Amino acid sequence: MSRETDFEALRTKLRAHCAYLADPDILKQLEWFETQDFDHVVLKEDVDRFIEDGAPRNNPPQPARLAGIFRLSHRHHFFMRACSSWRPNPFSVDRPFAEIRPSAFTEDPGIPELEGDYSMGWENLAELSREWYRSRNLDEARVTESHGAIDWKKPRPSPAEGFKIGRRVFEKRTPESLGRFQDHGPRFRIENWPVEFPEAQAELNKIKSTHIAHPIPAYYPAPENNLIPPDRYWDDLRGAIVRLEFHLNHWFIRGRHVFTADIVRMKVLVPPKLPPSSPVRLGGTPIGDDFPGESRRSARQQAASSSTYANVPHPNAQAGPSNRTDATRGTKKNPVKTESVKRQVASSNTYANVPQPTSQAGPSNRTDATRGTKKTPVKTESAKRQAASSSTNTNVPHDQPNRYPQASPCPLNNTNATRGAKKTPVRTESEEETPTTSKGLRRWFRKGC
Repeated sequence: MSRETDFEALRTKLRAHCAYLADPDILKQLEWFETQDFDHVVLKEDVDRFIEDGAPRNNPPQPARLAGIFRLSHRHHFFMRACSSWRPNPFSVDRPFAEIRPSAFTEDPGIPELEGDYSMGWENLAELSREWYRSRNLDEARVTESHGAIDWKKPRPSPAEGFKIGRRVFEKRTPESLGRFQDHGPRFRIENWPVEFPEAQAELNKIKSTHIAHPIPAYYPAPENNLIPPDRYWDDLRGAIVRLEFHLNHWFIRGRHVFTADIVRMKVLVPPKLPPSSPVRLGGTPIGDDFPGESRRSARQQAASSSTYANVPHPNAQAGPSNRTDATRGTKKNPVKTESVKRQVASSNTYANVPQPTSQAGPSNRTDATRGTKKTPVKTESAKRQAASSSTNTNVPHDQPNRYPQASPCPLNNTNATRGAKKTPVRTESEEETPTTSKGLRRWFRKGC
């Protein structure tokens, strides 16, 4: 049998034996019935039969079994633990431990064959809550003051918020309660009821002799009547898709109207597929090709980008910034001076004291390590040619022949190896004879001409 046929057949079965909450005309079959302690939703035909029989006090209409297929919440509002995560709260009026009510919110199960059923069921439940006020000749708008199944405190309650279901698990020992008690084994008895906190354990010890425990009637998919133990509620119900049957009741508690959806029977249809509660420890970084393009580079490219080979000269390499890594920081580097390195000295302060007649002065790249230190520029012949064309030397005639060879621009690059080192300017013969001020230049040109 296919998965689609299973859900469709189950919905047909629920409609035959219960009041399927998502049916469009279900509200015509239901009404509120008042009892001595609380009110509950019943079938209208049961009320008619009750009236025809003379309204016997010992045989009132039984609550209607509202049913549907839902998913139990797994991210928020899941308190369906055996002890409902109870702890005393000194800042609010707490529910006594003996009255705890494990609960959870429902969600849309996301089954295509049941599309639209969850929204319709939620709307019918909200309308039943309003109907209680109308049946008492009260303003139905006051439903927003109520508590319980639907959170009316939201600005706009909607099916996306879900509705809350739950059930009390402890009851006082009386002849009536003992007559309803079913012993499912030591795991389900109040003496072995699981709790989370020491405060809850102390309260449990107080009521062991005065109360009995009624486990939530929640069952595994197979075999039949396989009751879920109290210590498995969190792991086996959180996020599960279930077939749910419940009663809708109204209580007046401490001056508040409270609507409760009390679980009658619940069976897991699709177990939750959630990770374990405790996260798995992460292992170390795997050894492998984390960057697929890395291994396809040539050995020369890898050496150029790794500081492990920073001292190996590359004759045809372009001058660039120094690549230093954590493995090489703090180690003293002895550069190997080859012919290609000598051609790159204009871009490195490592060889700032070596004169380069064909080098053009470029902008100095200063870093955090060298800011604030006094630098003495090294003036080359190309720098004098630039000075002649600057605004500082506006009185110098520009019809003189170019006496200085051309040089390709090359910026000055400070590296980690040379930052902070004291620079000693080296003057060439032409620099010692060539003046740098405007007046000196005029005298020098007159002398030359």
